[in-house]
Amino acid sequence: MTWKETNVENLKTQFIGLYLSRDFTITELCESFGISRKTGHRLIKKYNEYGPSALENNSRAPHTHPNATSLEIEDLIKECKRLHLTLGPKKLRVILQKGNSDNIKLPAVSTISEILKRNGFTTTRNRGPEKGLYNPANPIDDLEPNNTWCADYKGQFSLGNDELCYPLTISDACTRMLINITAFNCINSDYAIKVFETAFIKYGMPLALRTDNGNPFASNGLGGLSSLSVRLIKLNIRLDRIDKGHPEQNGRHERMHRDLKAYISYHPSYDMDSQQRVIEMFVSEYNNIRPHESLGMDTPASRYVTSPREYPSIIPEIEYPDETIIRKVRSQGCIKWKGSMIYICEPLYGEPVGLVQLNERFYAIYYSKIPLAILDDFTGKLLSKRRAGNLMKQLVGVTL
Repeated sequence: MTWKETNVENLKTQFIGLYLSRDFTITELCESFGISRKTGHRLIKKYNEYGPSALENNSRAPHTHPNATSLEIEDLIKECKRLHLTLGPKKLRVILQKGNSDNIKLPAVSTISEILKRNGFTTTRNRGPEKGLYNPANPIDDLEPNNTWCADYKGQFSLGNDELCYPLTISDACTRMLINITAFNCINSDYAIKVFETAFIKYGMPLALRTDNGNPFASNGLGGLSSLSVRLIKLNIRLDRIDKGHPEQNGRHERMHRDLKAYISYHPSYDMDSQQRVIEMFVSEYNNIRPHESLGMDTPASRYVTSPREYPSIIPEIEYPDETIIRKVRSQGCIKWKGSMIYICEPLYGEPVGLVQLNERFYAIYYSKIPLAILDDFTGKLLSKRRAGNLMKQLVGVTL
């Protein structure tokens, strides 16, 4: 029999005290405490050998365990985590396995998680409700690399010198390959155009570019055109703009931004140059080392191939069918029509727009294949967006 489930240490003390008083036999004491004579004799023997310390409660856990993780492997896991602070146990195990030339038996993901927790590498946090940033994108993205690139500015943050940093990020939707991340001190259309030009020269051009509706990707003007989007249209890159207020439509890219934010928080920088070096470290790790579950734990660089669509040395001009009336956009974004100046949009300065007659009164205005507005020839004014949209849908079957 065993000791009753109360304070065992106190019961042992009482038992030995009564034994030492010599007022009771061992049989009487064992019956009184509800234990066997074997248990009583064992306690007395331990007390005679070790004194009062024998009455303390000791753990029954074995001093060694045949399946315990060795200190060498534990140190290896901790060192890998220090090198890749933003990665969890599942991805750390993949990285360790790839570098395991000695065929060391690695512990399970759950064991690695416990090791990281025990050594202060992880903290429990309240995740809160899901915000819906990880919805699957357009299925065409998964078919081939360079079907769709995603671009955005990660939310600005302050550097050590109090300068604001605005990283412009570009990734391939299919392989998650980071095409480019460049840190700027502002959002500027000319800077963005240079970044995209550099990316196109190095990797070729995608079929489409998915962005939000903010500067410099879009504007509030006709067709939402900006200087950057005009350049993309001339390169025959489809503009894939998400709906306003729906970042989940660019969820894969937004998820990467979360990883970038975590990495930057571990490597704070004083100025823009040092921040760019940190960003380049992140890009290298993200593309070449970090495994992705959606890629079967492969890295983006192992799946990505450059686009066969080479960046042209001379950007082609927009062409229209023969029956189209062509007008070149002048300074201040206007075209001349029957003696009057009609405002289109400033980003189209120097570009040709096409006018297609819908009936005896209305003309549809296009830039390339993108409908911009409807011109009322009787009044010489553009219709409101709502009225123009309804008319285009009725007469042509497309919407503005």
